[in-house]
Amino acid sequence: SGLNLFRLNFVQPGTEMTPLPEDLASALREFSLRRATDPAYWVDPEGRIAYANEAAERALGFGREELLGLDIFALSPDLSPALWREFWRELRAHGAFAFEFTQRAKGGVPFAVDINAHRFERGGVEMAVVFFRDIQEQKRLQRIRDEFVSTVSHELRTPMTVIREAVSQVFEGLWGDITEDQKRMLGNGLIGIDRLGRIVNDLLDISRIEAG
Repeated sequence: SGLNLFRLNFVQPGTEMTPLPEDLASALREFSLRRATDPAYWVDPEGRIAYANEAAERALGFGREELLGLDIFALSPDLSPALWREFWRELRAHGAFAFEFTQRAKGGVPFAVDINAHRFERGGVEMAVVFFRDIQEQKRLQRIRDEFVSTVSHELRTPMTVIREAVSQVFEGLWGDITEDQKRMLGNGLIGIDRLGRIVNDLLDISRIEAG
């Protein structure tokens, strides 16, 4: 029956695994990369695309044969030959590195990506194995958050300044005598307003730092 098409062998702890035949191991590696969730492609030092998995095809909007006919400069609008040479200098020096960049999908639509690149060399063949992740939505949400923090912080500052000034004038007796209990309550109010002011300033500072 269909249930007997495959037999599952469960390996017990301590059992020595029999190495897979090289052709099967190679096919499994190819299958795993091909079906991986993260987009990936291989590119040689001249910038030619040598391989792309299904996730990369979907992310970039190209078919497999289309991608294999392109070079890295067609996918990266900000990449110049000089920058590409610098990329390889870094890759050869460190073996791998990560950075944020812009890629271009089919139709010329650019989108921001996080890139992780790894150097591969065997038998005189050198490749950069590039994994990338679309961060457009992440950047959009970050921008909304930053705008919200900035707007709220600025909108809070003006009424806080007015309230503090009014409370301060009453606290100092400029509008008539007040009792000690009233002075104590107003003093606590001033402390609370100052604390809130520091929080607003911290929010603005964080927003500026993250914006660079």
